[in-house]
Amino acid sequence: MSDPGSVTLVAAEVAHIQDYIFSSNRLKENIGASFLVGAATEAWALDAVREVASTSNVSARREILPDWHIEQDSTLNAEVVYSGGGNFVAIFRSEDLARDFSRSLSTRVLLEAPGLHLILHSREHRWSDRSLAEVVRDLLLELKQARGLQPQRTELTGLSVTAMCDSSSLPAVKLYTDQDGDRRLQSAEVASKYAYVPRANDVLEAMGALDSQFRFPLDFDDLGRTDDEKSFIAVVHADGNGLGCLLSSIGQNYARIKDNSRYIDALRGFSERVKRASEEALKGTLRTLQDAIGKDGTLLHHFSGQAPLKVKRIGSQFNLPFRPLIFGGDDVTFVCDGRIGIAIALEFIRQFQAATAVQFGAPLTACAGIAIVKSHYPFARAYELAEDLCQTAKSFARGLKKDDDALTPSAIDWHFTAGGLYGELKAMRRREYPAPLGQQSLTLRPVVIDDVAHPFRRWTYVERAATGFQMGKWSGSRGKAKALMDVLRQGPQAVAAYSTRYLVDDELMLPELPGFSDGSGWDQGYCGYYDALELMDLYVPLLPWKKEIPDAQS
Repeated sequence: MSDPGSVTLVAAEVAHIQDYIFSSNRLKENIGASFLVGAATEAWALDAVREVASTSNVSARREILPDWHIEQDSTLNAEVVYSGGGNFVAIFRSEDLARDFSRSLSTRVLLEAPGLHLILHSREHRWSDRSLAEVVRDLLLELKQARGLQPQRTELTGLSVTAMCDSSSLPAVKLYTDQDGDRRLQSAEVASKYAYVPRANDVLEAMGALDSQFRFPLDFDDLGRTDDEKSFIAVVHADGNGLGCLLSSIGQNYARIKDNSRYIDALRGFSERVKRASEEALKGTLRTLQDAIGKDGTLLHHFSGQAPLKVKRIGSQFNLPFRPLIFGGDDVTFVCDGRIGIAIALEFIRQFQAATAVQFGAPLTACAGIAIVKSHYPFARAYELAEDLCQTAKSFARGLKKDDDALTPSAIDWHFTAGGLYGELKAMRRREYPAPLGQQSLTLRPVVIDDVAHPFRRWTYVERAATGFQMGKWSGSRGKAKALMDVLRQGPQAVAAYSTRYLVDDELMLPELPGFSDGSGWDQGYCGYYDALELMDLYVPLLPWKKEIPDAQS
């Protein structure tokens, strides 16, 4: 092992990702933008390393070679520490090489992804002075500070004689004609996003989880709109629990200078395992969704025995009512038909737990937020809501931990709106779900996925009640079920009176939930049934097509 002497570290990340990806209500733009964000800190960054460094640990296939270390090989001019998830860190033998790398990558981003905000930050380091773990930590902190100091970026507007882009209102540089023959003006940013849509599809299809009869949709209206019904989409944002702490522990475990190469191995290995687990979870979710679609490709099962979701046909293939936008790390975002949003979130989290158990020897958990909105609602606002919901689920889950070393349980939260979103999430919920006097909450959400984590704020309670209200004698009493929603808002006494007057004669009993057995619908200040009634038309579980419909009381 030799001392490399003075080296230069470079960190890169994409800033304002949400604005870049989600600012448009055209799914193709979102798809292309997501691909470009990933390319900037993965494929393009690796290409730039190979371009400027005669020798590096990056192969011609853009693979990071794990056994090549700048500390151990004096001929190595550059070593990529890790790449992915919107972040990149590399070590260069000289400051000139680091500068050449920054120039190469930023030039490519400017030319091929106009509008993308790439932030680069470098730091010189003498190998024998401090541990690499400390230096990388400081480098990333400085990168964060540099991002905050960036001046407001203002795009160049056009002149009075220039045409305006139909999507971004920036000067148009291209006239685009879609498959229906409609023509639209596009700015350089929008045109670049559209240009990379085929590449984004190639990445998804290369995972090998998509059956030949299906294709990924390219338009929000292709996610599962049912004829003569309003179209709702679900924006799902999921995030792993406690991964930041795991990353910090790697730095603490390899905090000595002599541990530098081992620190790189551990950091790189952690990043790769998370990436593999996330991809396996996505593939598992795709398989489960496809198994829930009938062989004719037209229907999804519904636990009430109905078939409310028709899958659209495009040519000889059917559009899958689901589209991943951000994936490959612990932070993922999907968009899908509104009625399978919760089921997709649940399935991904369960698949993520199983995949991380394989990669790490023990499962990692995750939380998700699901925003269910009209298909043409401003996408950026829907994504922001999904992020907020994910954070409320995380806060709820963290509060259930018995001690610092305990595993944070997986949890989900969701919000449905047929109109607009006004104000912050807490304010909207106080306004739309006011609890009756003396009660704590009209809803159970957020809820945990694992039943042992909470006595009654569990997803199984919501699903059992939603199933019960659509089966047996309730299946023919939809009006009474919907009327019960208004009664639940009035409190336990009103529910008891409503049951005596309208339900008892028809032998309609509230679905059985442990703890909610007195017929009032309330327990410990929480209503056990409102979420379920609201989801009657908004939740389609991903049941295998041939599976028997479950018993609501089982």
